[in-house]
Amino acid sequence: MCCDALQMMFPADCLWTPSVNVVIAGVFIFLLKPFSYLIEYILLAKADILPIWPEFLDEKCLPRADDALECVRKELQRELVLAQGMFSKTMDLAGKFNEGIRRMSSMLSCGQ
Repeated sequence: MCCDALQMMFPADCLWTPSVNVVIAGVFIFLLKPFSYLIEYILLAKADILPIWPEFLDEKCLPRADDALECVRKELQRELVLAQGMFSKTMDLAGKFNEGIRRMSSMLSCGQ
């Protein structure tokens, strides 16, 4: 069903080429920042940027087991701090259930 609808919208003989994809990406890349501001305004929330890439894991530490384990220990501590921060924000939200949070939760539940 879904594939049939997509085939009707984009037939195989259409002129949809990779260059069209690049143009569309180029147009929308400039709209991402204003769109993110709009979503933050609608949800009455500010997005945090979480560093998801490892900061302390280094390939230079691999030859020595003690150094490698120390790097892993530091990285796990950093990840625990991130998880604790997310958990504390979640617990704070439980006590401060406001209109913005209600809107956000209703938007998220609509997809289910």
